Amino acid sequence: MCFTFVLLAASASVVPCVALAHHQEVHAWAESFLVPDSTELTVPSEGDLERFRHFLYDVWSKSPVIGSRFKKLYPTFTSFDAREFKRFLGLSLEHPVPGIDVVGPVLDSLRLAQWACAQPDEGMNQDNWLYDDSGGLITDRWGRPVPFDPASAQMGGISGLVSQAYAHYQLCPGPKTDDFDILASHPERFASPPDVKTYAAHFAQVFADLAVLARMSDSPASRYLYVLFRGYSHHFILDGSDHFHTVQVGSRKFFVDALKQSLWFNTISAGGLFFRVPSLVTIGVRIISNHHLLGENLYAAWLSGMIPRDGIHDRAQEALKEGDSILKRRMKALGCPSPAAECTFLGTMLASSLSCTDARQAYELVSELAVPEISSWDVKVPDSLDAVRKYIVWPVPVEQADHFEKLMNQSMARFSVVVRITDQSLEEVISHQEVLTVAVRLGKRLMDYQEDCRQRRASYVPQPPEKTGVNWWYPAAELWFINLLLLIYPLRRIIISGRKRTSS
Repeated sequence: MCFTFVLLAASASVVPCVALAHHQEVHAWAESFLVPDSTELTVPSEGDLERFRHFLYDVWSKSPVIGSRFKKLYPTFTSFDAREFKRFLGLSLEHPVPGIDVVGPVLDSLRLAQWACAQPDEGMNQDNWLYDDSGGLITDRWGRPVPFDPASAQMGGISGLVSQAYAHYQLCPGPKTDDFDILASHPERFASPPDVKTYAAHFAQVFADLAVLARMSDSPASRYLYVLFRGYSHHFILDGSDHFHTVQVGSRKFFVDALKQSLWFNTISAGGLFFRVPSLVTIGVRIISNHHLLGENLYAAWLSGMIPRDGIHDRAQEALKEGDSILKRRMKALGCPSPAAECTFLGTMLASSLSCTDARQAYELVSELAVPEISSWDVKVPDSLDAVRKYIVWPVPVEQADHFEKLMNQSMARFSVVVRITDQSLEEVISHQEVLTVAVRLGKRLMDYQEDCRQRRASYVPQPPEKTGVNWWYPAAELWFINLLLLIYPLRRIIISGRKRTSS
């Protein structure tokens, strides 16, 4: 039972509308400090999107490095329409993606950057299902869609908001185990299954490369697409830098709380005989989700001013300005900002490796800042800044609040470092007009990902739907216990009366 909870609840730790990235307020706020002065932009038409896609097709199909491999997938440009372009990028066919298959909004560069940085939470990685050659949805034996990448099923689910978790998390790099005991000391080393894949760093690099290729295209809307794709990339960088997105389960305490409640609900309901009880998985998901949501929204409420906190803007701006010195050194050691290096991917992975070591502290600080009820199945914290006041302790514990803010500012500092070094790398590419360098590495990355997905689908075994019937072990155990009491009570009276006769 312990392993079942960890396998499912940990990997679906963001089920009920958890903001799988920082709240949009945080995205927009951070982006405003990393974008130059606002300028007017030419909004791309559908024709501009097609010309950009044609530009990419020509570069990829004619490349001596990846051309033959690419043309096996897409022999002609007509086979590389907007739908297939989305599939090649690994994005969902169920949701429109501005700049890929639909035009974007009319905004200046600053507002577009802020809008784009929050946009990936609007569906581009959700409901990413598999279709046959005729466009028909492929389903499993229970009629559920088969995921294009089974990693989505391992990290959250195959539909809805949770189905994007695999693309918005970047679990701590390095070997992992599904041994529950590791949660007590190093939750960043826990994963179930241990080889689960997460792709925030991957998508950050994909959109960074798309941005620079758009900038070097001859489209009149090239600048617009550059800002748009750059904003998408920043979203995934911030996700990978966020403590809450670097672990599956943040604290062993969540499992203990879920186990206690599951045992209690099953006991008083006779295993669901008298009323339906939430499963251990569902309880655990709710507890982890509540902490995840409240932590992200608390920081967003501080930044937005909905909950006053003296000096937070100055400290957050200082974090964005100064960055993280350790991350800077490590990125430099890996050759960044060299145009030849995938600095966005490398930086996001390094940011994750730093943030994940403090993830347990972040989750446990949320527990200390919150009312105890958020660890209960009966409470569902809504994804709303307005709700934060209801679920935090008043007065706010000063020491815990200071420590939590420091951790959140650390993630912002790491985000800033990756963005600034990435921008330097992209500017180097643009100044040297190294179109082929970027195009080849992007095309190779995308085709490698397609192959990885194909291999995962080949071994994909869908989990059966969760059973909701009566757990007969509980009524059987309770009946046995009652019978035992009924047996013990008369025996006790016989023994006592026998002792009385003996003594008399």
